[in-house]
Amino acid sequence: MDTEQKTIEKLTKGLLKKMELEGAVSVSDSEDQFFVEITGKDLGILIGYHGETLNAFQLILNMSVYRKLGKWIRILVDVGDYRKERGVALRKIAESAAQKARFLQKNVELNPMAPYERMLIHTAVSEMEGVKSESVGDSRNRRVVISPA
Repeated sequence: MDTEQKTIEKLTKGLLKKMELEGAVSVSDSEDQFFVEITGKDLGILIGYHGETLNAFQLILNMSVYRKLGKWIRILVDVGDYRKERGVALRKIAESAAQKARFLQKNVELNPMAPYERMLIHTAVSEMEGVKSESVGDSRNRRVVISPA
């Protein structure tokens, strides 16, 4: 395990301890980012409403790693496969909205989402024919609009 992985693991465990939560932490890396998987009992509080607490935890971890290493590293945190399952659900939402946009020949506006979730929607829509997507709105009200191509 390299220095970056060890640092990420240590900081993740430290944040969990400060939150008085217990969980097993595993860190893996790919070419351009690190994946942090947290498993254990009663970690729903770490996910929060629509993943908001998880997003905040991920942001704090990213900032902590930057302060420790002096460079930005892309880190994606998942708790109990929440992000994986949410990704599947978002793909279904994108497919449904795309079908609706094609059928009605009208724009379909989705609910506001976190940047990561919007990126997943855009990726799913880019693989579909006859539709396109764009993000509109500001900060917490930023949403994806799927329209016929």
